[in-house]
Amino acid sequence: MPVNSFENYSLTWKPNFFAKELPLYKALANFLEEDIQKGILKPGDMLPPQRELADYLDINLSTVSRAFKICEQKGLISGTIGKGTFISVDVHVNSRLFDSLKTKGFIEMGATYPTSDQNEYIIQFIKNMMGQPHIADSLKYTSSCGTLPQKSAAVKWLKRTHLNTTEEHILLASGSQNALCAILSVLFHPGDRIGTDPIFTPA
Repeated sequence: MPVNSFENYSLTWKPNFFAKELPLYKALANFLEEDIQKGILKPGDMLPPQRELADYLDINLSTVSRAFKICEQKGLISGTIGKGTFISVDVHVNSRLFDSLKTKGFIEMGATYPTSDQNEYIIQFIKNMMGQPHIADSLKYTSSCGTLPQKSAAVKWLKRTHLNTTEEHILLASGSQNALCAILSVLFHPGDRIGTDPIFTPA
């Protein structure tokens, strides 16, 4: 154990970390990922503040920050200013829904979940929605293009952003990726090229 730490140090995660290989930040990131895979750290768990963890492990704060950054880029953790750093609630989604084989150069754009602090807002919204009259109507089949009340709500929301339109010009999609696919299908034709900014993935 590091010389400047002690047994009853109050931390939400006390890694038994000792790195033989260098650099230390990569070793710590790998150790954090392993504890997530083993189930020692679970989705929604809060990690210790970086400075306290650095003190406990007797390493530089920058080492912990770089390790957290790697794990954040991998989607393993997410941080919220003023609230802390948490294990991502969707950290195990890829292993359940997608091929576990590592594909070089592949950018995952599959299922996503809200961060842990956003879950509280969503849960409250669902509770409020369940108390609304005619909630059973939400289980009925409706037009794939959206109902008139839904389109009217979209028109009102767009007006708040100074975009004026009418219900007949609204087409609802079943998700952002579905909407992007529809937009690109309208704007482009087979063989067209789309220029984007460079996209970098963590090594």
